[in-house]
Amino acid sequence: MRIAISGLSGCGNTTVSGLVAGKLGFEVINYTFRNMAEERGISFSKMCALARGDDGYDLELDAKQVSLAMARDNCVLASRLAIWMLKEADFKFYINVSAQ
Repeated sequence: MRIAISGLSGCGNTTVSGLVAGKLGFEVINYTFRNMAEERGISFSKMCALARGDDGYDLELDAKQVSLAMARDNCVLASRLAIWMLKEADFKFYINVSAQ
């Protein structure tokens, strides 16, 4: 089962994804520019600077997240765009909570 959880920044998306995955015994996939920078052996700030000037990095990041999710039978994909990117998700949740 693949579950996609999305929401606005600061809504608790990562926390909820971790709780759901933990309860079900699934892996959380939350691949970010930090992971991408680490794989390339560059700093996070350098990765962000590169991505600011080239949308290809965003597309690469999105593709990597979907690839990681599709390589697993059971997972929770945590991303602001997960519910739109992971078309094959069995369940999709959008967290619509504002931080106040």
